[in-house]
Amino acid sequence: MSHEDTLQAIVKNLAGRGQSRPRKVNTLSNTIRSLLAETLSDAQLATLVNALEQRGYIKVTDGKVAYHLPP
Repeated sequence: MSHEDTLQAIVKNLAGRGQSRPRKVNTLSNTIRSLLAETLSDAQLATLVNALEQRGYIKVTDGKVAYHLPP
């Protein structure tokens, strides 16, 4: 799975969760790790979270996550 495909799978999963999305970065990282069913390093998880933030899907403030996902 390419990096772009991985990001799209994460966004799709989060968008489908409604109000039960992870509220903190640690929980989001654990959710991504579970979703991908792969052993990801902390650096790889941080890269994915940063990519989501750079693309405007999430905003992280003081360790808390706000979402701006497509419907």
